[in-house]
Amino acid sequence: MVQYKGKPGFIKCTNRKDNFDRERMALEVNDYAYSLNNQEKYDILPFVFYQIVEGIKYMNSLGLVHGDIKPESKHGSVYCNLKNRPIVTIIDFDLSQMVGKSGIAKSRGGTAGYFAPEDTLEVPIDQYKRDTWMVGATLYAALRGSSPYKHVEPLMSAWKYKIELMEKMMTIDPARRPRLDELESLLLESFKSAASTA
Repeated sequence: MVQYKGKPGFIKCTNRKDNFDRERMALEVNDYAYSLNNQEKYDILPFVFYQIVEGIKYMNSLGLVHGDIKPESKHGSVYCNLKNRPIVTIIDFDLSQMVGKSGIAKSRGGTAGYFAPEDTLEVPIDQYKRDTWMVGATLYAALRGSSPYKHVEPLMSAWKYKIELMEKMMTIDPARRPRLDELESLLLESFKSAASTA
């Protein structure tokens, strides 16, 4: 891996169109999160996840689900803007599908550790709520460094609002799990304020 600014995986590149120097991160979200200290996680991850939530919400508004959201490869390219905040690019749509307004469809696959619990039923399920679960599981992995199915000690209290959002997204009963566009704006407010400072 290339080292840049003391962080593994960062490379310096120039945008030919506007000639601004930019950083490009060649790491996935959980590797990026792992490279941050606790204060950097507290400051930067809300901005990263706000972008992920907004991107998946936009896809869902078009009747499209991602279907395989995970930190290892789904949010791979991260560019930093002029305020040194990462700009997320959501990638890898090979398991995405059009599901229409109802969202009910059979799952096409996914990644162990990030499946929604209802995937084990092997029946058509609400794919929008499945995307919600996977975004929550990705947030969990970024905070903890492992998928949510492993036993870990309690998260620090400074992450309370992130934990509350993650728990909403990872509600086991799909009938009670919200779609991303149904999440309480109060829970997303801290993510949004982090995004507005970038």
